[in-house]
Amino acid sequence: MDSTPSASNAVDLAIKYTAAAGALCYGVSLCEQLEFLLRLGVPGDLVVLSPRHFLVGTLLVCLCVVPGLFGIMVLHLRDATKGKRILLCAFLSGVIAFVSVFSLACWVYECWIRDALMASWPAFGLAAGLVFFSNPLHRSRLSQQAFAFFLFLIFLYNYAVGFGMVQSRSALAGKGMQETHLLIAGDVVQGAQEMGLVFPGSQLGEKSARLSDLVEVIFEGDRTYVLRIHGHLVHLSKEKVLGSVP
Repeated sequence: MDSTPSASNAVDLAIKYTAAAGALCYGVSLCEQLEFLLRLGVPGDLVVLSPRHFLVGTLLVCLCVVPGLFGIMVLHLRDATKGKRILLCAFLSGVIAFVSVFSLACWVYECWIRDALMASWPAFGLAAGLVFFSNPLHRSRLSQQAFAFFLFLIFLYNYAVGFGMVQSRSALAGKGMQETHLLIAGDVVQGAQEMGLVFPGSQLGEKSARLSDLVEVIFEGDRTYVLRIHGHLVHLSKEKVLGSVP
């Protein structure tokens, strides 16, 4: 009996695996972005349907999956049934993932070491677990597969949350910060002044739209601006910002 999969079955499998991988990357990025917005105090500005989630999620997942695939390839080139060799490959793959994420967090995002560690240790677990549970000896039973699945979900969630902390710390530290003049609607100029925005030449009680002095923009979402004024974070509704001038 011919057991070779047909072309249609191969296409179906490719579609299913691609959809599963896309959903995984999307979920990781969604958790990362939600943690980022929570730390900035604007969780309501999360855009669920955004292509950004696929791009960022793919990058984050690849940082863990690529070292894991490297470890699996090494195992297949050797005798994969030896326990010590499995553990060694899993450990080395985890170390590569840990160093990659830690380096990205510290040198690119310039975050605190504590936040870098929060993102790096789940990356170690994901890469090492991918190698360890890929061996036929550790995926023969349904209970072992279920345990591995839930373990990966825990690592993925903590990885996404940790990277959200890295992103927020980088933003709060002014990494990639821009300064701009904001044109504020007249009915909120007085309130904006009370929050610390400066409007050169404006008189108290004016109702016309006013252009602010330079302000530090920490985050610009679909509905909210997060500004840093005199060392404090200020949230400003985007509906009340009529424009901006660099």
